[in-house]
Amino acid sequence: MAKRAEVGIGTLYRHFESREALLAAACDERLLLLAKESRERAESLPALEALRVFLEELVHLAGMYKGLAVSLGIVLENHT
Repeated sequence: MAKRAEVGIGTLYRHFESREALLAAACDERLLLLAKESRERAESLPALEALRVFLEELVHLAGMYKGLAVSLGIVLENHT
């Protein structure tokens, strides 16, 4: 992740205590955006259609990043 962000691993761990903490922060931001977009869409779509689109986008997001679904599970376990 540090390489992709073009920062050193030390910089990464100064801001995040673990890989899971970094993932949680990144996921929080993206999931909050997804939720915001879904709420906005819900105003103009029937509830079932809005839910269908939300779930499609969530599955698409999870499929974009290798291992994201597993990592999300780890993050959710650590937050409960």
